[in-house]
Amino acid sequence: MLTAALFTLVSAAAMTTDNGSVYSQKANASGTVLSGPDTIYLGKNCDALVKDGPSGSWSFNANGTFVFLGRATVFFPGQVPDAAPAACGD
Repeated sequence: MLTAALFTLVSAAAMTTDNGSVYSQKANASGTVLSGPDTIYLGKNCDALVKDGPSGSWSFNANGTFVFLGRATVFFPGQVPDAAPAACGD
C-alpha cells in the first residue's frame, strides 16, 4: 500500500521522457506546463508549444503521452499529465 501511495506522489510531481529527460508538471487555467530542459505547454484543446520554439499538438493513449512539435516528437511512456482533458485521449 505504501508503495502505491509513493508512486502516486512521485508520478504527480514529474514526467520522464523516453530519453530520460525529467519534467515537473503544473496545471493552470489553459492546461499543463511541463518544466524541464525546455518548457512545454500542453493546452486543454490538445495544442502544444515550446517556449521560444515550435508549436504543434499533443495526445495520450494507453502507451503514454505524445507531444508533436514541428518535426520532433516528445514521448512520455506510460504517463499522462494529471490535468489531461479526455478530449486529448485516443
